[in-house]
Amino acid sequence: MDDRGEIYAIDTLAGVVYVFDDKGGIISRFGGRKDKAGIFRFPVSLAIGKNGLIYVADQHAGKILVFDKEGVFQYAIARRGVKEGELSSPSYIFIDKEERIYVIDGNRVQIFQEEKG
Repeated sequence: MDDRGEIYAIDTLAGVVYVFDDKGGIISRFGGRKDKAGIFRFPVSLAIGKNGLIYVADQHAGKILVFDKEGVFQYAIARRGVKEGELSSPSYIFIDKEERIYVIDGNRVQIFQEEKG
């Protein structure tokens, strides 16, 4: 849920992020499967930052994809791999009060800190 009370949900198989109002009505949606000209391969978790950006963990891409409130892609965090700062199979994302991004990646937790500015 974001600071406006909107609720976000992922349809992993369709590769779509939905935004609902507090009564359960769909406000918007974005995404789609990469093989159908969409942007996601297998989105599994999302988090909303204080900055209003939407962070989506894409397990099969091995990345965190970042979108604005309208669902427009902004940038990606990490790349596929097994070294520090890389993601092999992200499954859950969480953003703390200091805007650190925690990602469960297989049997480890990766922590990312975006530059302020």
